[in-house]
Amino acid sequence: MSTNEKGMPQSRTYTVNDIAVILSIGRGSAYKLANFGLLKPIRIGNMIR
Repeated sequence: MSTNEKGMPQSRTYTVNDIAVILSIGRGSAYKLANFGLLKPIRIGNMIR
């Protein structure tokens, strides 16, 4: 895993919790973004990445 210029880990996939932290929003809001298609969710079983 590499890091970006701010020293944050950079990955090809993120958990919903990771997205919430990165965007400084709540977990529920991050799920809404994924469910509305504003983020490209990848489903692995019942997990969203």
